[in-house]
Amino acid sequence: MGMRAREPGLVLGRNYVETLILTYEQFQLLSPGLDIQEYIVVRLEELLCSIAYTSPHIKNIYHRKIWNILQEQYPDLPRPDLKSCFAYNRVKKWLDDNKKYVVETDLSLATMDTIQEYILKTAIQIIRTAVISTLMETGVIKLS
Repeated sequence: MGMRAREPGLVLGRNYVETLILTYEQFQLLSPGLDIQEYIVVRLEELLCSIAYTSPHIKNIYHRKIWNILQEQYPDLPRPDLKSCFAYNRVKKWLDDNKKYVVETDLSLATMDTIQEYILKTAIQIIRTAVISTLMETGVIKLS
C-alpha cells in the first residue's frame, strides 16, 4: 500500500479549478455585472500561470490559444505582444486600442452595452476560453 504521488506541475487541485469554472458559469447566468466574472477569470489565469512557472511550455500553449482566438475574431489586426504569462490586462488594452475595428467587426453590439463594457466582456471571454482550453490540453482538468 503505497501513497499516490502528486501529479507533477499541479499547484492546486482539479476541484478548485472546476469550482471556479462552474462558479463563473453560474454568475454569467445570474448576474448582469462583470465584476465577479472578471475576478474569476483573473484567478483562473493566476492558477494557469502558477502551473506555467513549473512547466514553461504551458505559457506558450496559452499564448498560442489567445492568438488563435484573436486571429479568428479579428484577422486584420496584428497580434498583441504577450510577454508574461499574465495576458488578461494586455488583451484588454489591445482590444481597447483597437476598439474601432473590434466594434465594427463584431455584430453582437446590438445590446445596450457601452463600448467599455463590451471590451471587458470580450476580454473576459477570450481569456476564459484560452485558460480552460490550455488547462484541458495539458491535462490539468478534464471537463465532461
